[in-house]
Order: sequence, then C-alpha cells, then structure tokens
Amino acid sequence: MGEFVRHIPDSQFRRLVFCFVTWAVTGTFGSISMTNAGEVAPSAKVFTIQIPMRDGTQQTARVSLPPGDGPWPVVLQRFYWANSFSFGERTFHAGGYATVQQQFRDADGKIGTRFRQDDIDGYDSVEWIARQRWCNRQVVMYGKSAGGITALAAASARPPSLKAIIPMNNGVSWKWGYRANGAVTLAMAANGRAIPAINKEPWLSDRDAYKFLPLADLDKHVQGKENPLWNQIVFNSEYNNFYKADVTDLARIAKIRVPALFIAGWWDYYAGCSFEAWKTVKRSNPDLDVRIIVGATNHVSQFPRDGRDYKGGREDAAGEAVRWLDFVLRGRKNGLEKQPPVKVFTMKANRWQRYDTWPPPGAAEKVYLHNATPDRFGTLDVTPPGDEPASEYDYDPDDPVPTLGGNHSIHYHHPLVPAGSFDHSAHEKRADVLVFSTGPLAKDTEVTGPIDLTLWASTDGRDTDWTAILLDVEPSGTPYNVTMGILRARYHRGIYRPPELLTPGKPYRFTFDLMPTSYVFRKGHRIRLHVSSSNFPLWDRNPNTGGAIATETRTRVAHQTIFHHQERPSHIRLPVVRGGLPETPNTP
Repeated sequence: MGEFVRHIPDSQFRRLVFCFVTWAVTGTFGSISMTNAGEVAPSAKVFTIQIPMRDGTQQTARVSLPPGDGPWPVVLQRFYWANSFSFGERTFHAGGYATVQQQFRDADGKIGTRFRQDDIDGYDSVEWIARQRWCNRQVVMYGKSAGGITALAAASARPPSLKAIIPMNNGVSWKWGYRANGAVTLAMAANGRAIPAINKEPWLSDRDAYKFLPLADLDKHVQGKENPLWNQIVFNSEYNNFYKADVTDLARIAKIRVPALFIAGWWDYYAGCSFEAWKTVKRSNPDLDVRIIVGATNHVSQFPRDGRDYKGGREDAAGEAVRWLDFVLRGRKNGLEKQPPVKVFTMKANRWQRYDTWPPPGAAEKVYLHNATPDRFGTLDVTPPGDEPASEYDYDPDDPVPTLGGNHSIHYHHPLVPAGSFDHSAHEKRADVLVFSTGPLAKDTEVTGPIDLTLWASTDGRDTDWTAILLDVEPSGTPYNVTMGILRARYHRGIYRPPELLTPGKPYRFTFDLMPTSYVFRKGHRIRLHVSSSNFPLWDRNPNTGGAIATETRTRVAHQTIFHHQERPSHIRLPVVRGGLPETPNTP
C-alpha cells in the first residue's frame, strides 16, 4: 500500500485516492502521508496522520502496523518528534502490537507550555486512536524520558481506552528533574534552553562558561533572547502552583488507575523518582499489576562508558514491555504471575534480584561520620560519636568541585559531565572535600535500597549547599562513585515546604536523600563518603549570599562546619542486606 500511494501521479485523481486510502486505513478522512521513517519490519505499513485535539489543534503522528491482519493493540509514544518510533518498534511488531509515535504540543519549547497539557492531549490521542479501524480498542503508552512523562500525564486523566502504561527514565516534577532538592540541574536544564546544545563548544570543554551570573540571564547571554522554559526552571525555585500543576506531580500520579510497568537505570537521574511513582500508583491500585525494573544503565538504557563491569545489567525495555503486556492485556500465563513486582540489577554481584517490596526487607543501618580534621580524612562506622571535634572546610563558589561521573541524564560521554562511575582520587586532594571511610570490609556487603544522609552542620552564611557522594574504594586505594545527592540548605525544613534562610553559625539538622542503588562492596574494599558543597556543572552553584539565586550576581566564600557529637550525630543510613558493617572505629 505504501509504494502504491507514493507512486500515484500528483493530480486531482491522486487527491481522491489519497482520501480513500486514508479512510480505508484509519477509518477517518484526516490528513495522511506515507513515510519510511523508523526501523520497522519490511512488510510493516507506515503512514503519517494528524490527530485532532479538543481545542482544534492537530498533532502529527506516525503509525506503523505490523504484518498481518488487524486490528491490533496499539503502543502509543508521545515524544519530541513523529518521524520514527523510538526504542523497540521491531520488538512490538513481532509481538503483534501496532505502534504510534506522536509529536506532542510545544515540542520545541518556544512557547513554554511543554508538558502543561499532556494529560488532556494524551486523553484525546488515546481515544482517537482507539476509534481507528486498525486498533482493537486497546491502547497502551510507552516511552523514555519525555515519553514517560506523557504516559503518566495521560494516565492521570484516565482515558477509558488506555489499558496500561510503561513509563521509563523520567522524573517527578519538583524533587528530581530540572531541579534536585532545590538546586538547578544546570547542565541538563540549560541544554537546548539557555544554551543551544551542551555537546557544542564552549559547553563541551569549558567549565567556566557555566559560571555566568545572573543565572536567569544565561539564555540572553548566549542566544540574545529569553527562553520561556529556562525562565520557568530558574524562577520557580520552590514547590508552588507551577509544580502542583505539573503532569508528573505525585498528587496527579496518584490518580492513575491502570497497570503500570516502570523501567529505570541506576546511572540515570530517575531511579528514585521511578520508585516513588511506582509506590504511589501501587497504593492507588492494590489489585492491579504494578511493577518496576531497574538496570545498571544510563538515560537511554545503555551502559555508561566508564569502563566498569555491569555484565548482564542492561534491561531489554521493549522485550520486557511485550512480555508484560501479553500478561496484563492478553492474559497469557508466561511466568510473570509468579514473579514479585520489583526487579533490580545488583552491581558488582552482577545479578538480577526480585523483591515483593521496596525497599527490600532488612534494616537501614546508621553509619556515623567521625571527625575529619585537620587532614579532612575521617571515619565511618556504626558506633555513635561521643564528643568529637567538628570537621570544617571552606566552600568557594568561584572554585566549585567539578562533576566527575554520577547518576544523571546527560547520556552521551560528555567530558565535563559524564554519567557513570569514575576515579575520584583528584577530589580527595581538594581542601573543600571531606572524606569519611570504613575500614576494609571483612566480607562482601550488599547495599540495596534508598540512602539518606543527615548532616548536623552550620555555615557562616544565610544559605549554602550540601553535596554527598558514596564511593567504593578498591584495595589499591582508588575510589569510584556509586551514588550521590544534594540539598540546597534553605530547604532544610523539607523541599515541599517554603524555603527558610539560615541563621549564620547556628547548627541545623540537614537530611537529604542520595539516589538509591543496588551494589555489592567486595571484601577488602572500603565504603567511603565525600561531603562538600558543590558538584559543578551538574548542579548550579550556591552563591552563599542568601539572595534570590536566579538573579544573584555576587558570590561569597562560606565556612562550613560538620558536627560529630552525641547530641548532633551526623550519619548516613545505608540499606545493608544480609549482614552489617564493622562495629568498631576504623582508620581511613
């Protein structure tokens, strides 16, 4: 059919045949054109349509029908483009599923309304697709990143024909995304907004280029004009109506009433968000199948290029989706009915594990930070502190700690912001990084689950940042990052409460989460924690002034104090399974 239409003469007769083919294939007389875009089976039928929204606008979509006779269940992905289906089309076709890739509203971000209406647009798209002759009235939504956001958005609007969703690698609006516990996720948020592209010069190699102040004017500085998406990110600096209206706000996710399969990666930014969304949907749907899979992968389900061994840890997103859809839509007994809903890959053990709950059964073990003065090297152990001297350092926003690997969504191998696990020896030579270590482990120690850090600390300013990196130290002494986190200090009462500036010199309790993980620290290795106040340009710098960070043009050096006292016991909670950590103090 595709070749037939492409070779009809360009004439009035072609227009008549064009309308007839449109009606025959889609059941409507909407606009249609043929295309070869995408990696599809040779016999697949591919065509482009315009899907009408309730406000009269039309959104372009590419339809690909598998070989054979329909109608089929349809896998819809609403994404940045509509010229090809991303992530696994051949697998869906082989499983007997048609695919639709639709370009969502304001895909280029020029208006500043991106994701603001994807619940309504998703509803309209699902119901329109369900009425087409090639659809069997069953629509599911699937997609990574923006495609996962639009799946959650549509599901929260509850279109009757939406039967399941598979959201992958996407955030929860305020906690982890373009903001991270109050800080701006600078390199990612600026990419394509304040700056044209992070993989171009000078953004590819010049860390100082990201230091421009005021932050809100970075778009005008680089492009000579304002970018509405950039303004939304930098000016909405607290949990407000902007975030409450976001399609990925947890209150909206709680409205979802269809089976859901969440897929994420430990080296992406959103594993923690995926678990939060999974728990939220599961609580709302106790009788529905709600699952989660997390591999050792980055934002596009690939291994990071860090040279570390994650053999077997790459999730087959499309294959897992087809198997699960066969179970929840077609009722096939394929083994999933006997398997627990949580499937995670445990790094260094390099094995997949399944759990009924998250976090897995076991204690979250408190591991205390002990004095790191005067050489900045302290210890970690399960013994509470007595009355120890505090650890101190100075944080200079003009000389921030450089990003070196990590769990984030810049998925290509960027020299300034690479995803993955890298040697952090250079950081340990800096005067603004505190280092806390266990002794050599007497046995393999698995850490699987959420991690949080409590710092009893003070600063001599009205605001600052606290950053943390959990590391695996090999017997050679080389430290490799495992996971990380940040807290903007003015959110010390909680990120969903109004920010509150600090009283200089006053001790506060700062508790914040690092990203979850599943990792085995091998016998003879050490568990290490870096504490500092910057990780740049992954996150923006706190100028330490207490002013509005979006418009601040000044910086000041902050003197930071971390307490180790029985009344102010700084500690990290590690989800250690099948055994504990040493009970006596260890030298670093």
